Amino acid sequence: AMSAHHARACTLDTATDASASAILAARFSHDAAHVVACGRDRAFALYNASSGALIKKYAGGHAHEVRDVACAPTGATIASCGGDRGVFVWDVATGAAVRKWAGHEGRGGANAVEFAGESASVCASAGDDASVRVWDVRSRDVNAVQVLNARTGVGFGDAVTSIAVDEGGGARLSCASVDGSVRTVDLRRGTCDVDVIGAPVTCVRLSGDNQCALVGCLTSRVGLIDVASGDTLATYRGHVAETAKTECCLTNDDAYVIAGSEDGRVCIWELVSARLVSEIQAHGVGSAVCGVDYSRPGTLPKLVTTGADGRAHVWVPA
Repeated sequence: AMSAHHARACTLDTATDASASAILAARFSHDAAHVVACGRDRAFALYNASSGALIKKYAGGHAHEVRDVACAPTGATIASCGGDRGVFVWDVATGAAVRKWAGHEGRGGANAVEFAGESASVCASAGDDASVRVWDVRSRDVNAVQVLNARTGVGFGDAVTSIAVDEGGGARLSCASVDGSVRTVDLRRGTCDVDVIGAPVTCVRLSGDNQCALVGCLTSRVGLIDVASGDTLATYRGHVAETAKTECCLTNDDAYVIAGSEDGRVCIWELVSARLVSEIQAHGVGSAVCGVDYSRPGTLPKLVTTGADGRAHVWVPA
């Protein structure tokens, strides 16, 4: 297995003045050559993941903060969502918004977005309106093709914070909620399995084989859950996650678990033993680590972290 210890490889060329606003999330492209970061400045940007150089900034679509972004497998499009409820798809090359969907309801916003389905033919978004909505990327229809909420039998009791897609066909969505649960919805079969976590869940990620779900929740814990049985396989502690939305992820060989902390640290545990093996002071001590993402299996191992300090860094195993 690779080293648990990670060293800083580069810092993304974000605004570095004192007024730098929080970077809420960053996601690697499928080939890990690029990274997309979004935040409170109502925009997102594409960077070179090796040098940190800014390639292109995408602004003008969102009226509020951009909370999440997702890269299509081809790298040709990026989906975004945020505080203004809207869900968009952008052409990476031209910078034009090619899809502007109606988005979510109510006062909140959209918290997470992911591509899913064969050749990323649909987008799924998670909202403060206690719903997950599925959008057809190939259609010009502004309305969702499917709404997963209490009215349609998927009874989220509160905001949905995070979505993970089972890449084996992309028909299964694991959806995390502030109601203290993770619901796994099979879009083809029309089934919904509920795993009760017992604390507000801010992040869900799947292992490389889609057999396990990594679940980050308030009360400062990350859990590893067997997707089929719902059993908790391990619990990871040592970071601070009490009030802020933080994220967790697995390294691309599934050997280690990584979580952001409200005190600027990133904690790294051994998956199996749940031993805390490495800590990075990735961001300012008073600055929450908002986002973490890891490059995909089969690509060079890289970690990206984003902070309330307006910084984003790429790290590699040392």
